[in-house]
Amino acid sequence: MTYKNGKYSIISERILGGISMEDKKSFGEFITQKRKESRLTQKSFAEKIFVTESAISKWERGISYHDITLISDICEVLKINEHELLTASEDLQTRTTEKSATKYVKLVNRYKSTLFFVYGISLLVCFICNLATQHMLSWFFIVLTAELIAFTLTLLPVLVTNYRGLITLGTL
Repeated sequence: MTYKNGKYSIISERILGGISMEDKKSFGEFITQKRKESRLTQKSFAEKIFVTESAISKWERGISYHDITLISDICEVLKINEHELLTASEDLQTRTTEKSATKYVKLVNRYKSTLFFVYGISLLVCFICNLATQHMLSWFFIVLTAELIAFTLTLLPVLVTNYRGLITLGTL
């Protein structure tokens, strides 16, 4: 540590590997904020990660840090990721990316369900109409072939994970 103008330099503490009290306090404030957002008391939080209430109190007051083995448990209970815990700040970019990924998966699932429904209903209607009007299946197979080609081009690439292009072209 260096002494400048009556104060210890935080920068030199970090270079020398020391931990400033300001870092512990900001970490403690972050833990407190996230615990309260999760609507947990110190006691319930401590019970969930199997530590004492006094340990939680020390973390929140900036007296000490948690044990490194508790990182995943703390993150799980507070619903944050490891990066957020270690930097004591919210990682908005990661959260935005996770939300976008979740929305994309839901959209793809809706797309698949809708296409299965549309293909199924249209085949059923064509089957019934062909039987009702001509009492035999004459043009139904033309519709079935057209829908199989449409299925191959629209839904098969979504269902297959490896070699999409090859499988789609091979099936077509």
